Amino acid sequence: MADEDIFNTETAGPTPLSSAVLLAERLSALPFSAPLGPSVSVPGEEPLQAETVAWLWEKLVPAGSKSRTLTARLMEKRLKEWASGKDSMMWGDFVAKMTSEE
Repeated sequence: MADEDIFNTETAGPTPLSSAVLLAERLSALPFSAPLGPSVSVPGEEPLQAETVAWLWEKLVPAGSKSRTLTARLMEKRLKEWASGKDSMMWGDFVAKMTSEE
C-alpha cells in the first residue's frame, strides 16, 4: 500500500495528513460501502464533531509520536493493532480494543 492511497479523494488529492482538521475533511468525503450491498454515498446529517475528530487523531497519532503526520501505513498499523492483527472482527470488539487504551 502506498502511503498516500488511503487518503486519495477527488477533492484533496493523495497526501499524508498533518492535522485533525484535514482528517475530518477526508473522513467526511469518504463514500460509504455497505459490506453486502451497493456502494452509495451517505450524506452526513451532521458534520463530524471536533471533539470526535480530535480524539481519533490522538488515537491514530499519539502525543509523543516521532512524527505528527498520519500516513496510510501508520493508519493501517494502528487499525491492525486495534483489530489484534485480524483482517476482520465484530464492531463492538474493535471499539472496545480501540477505547481500552484510554
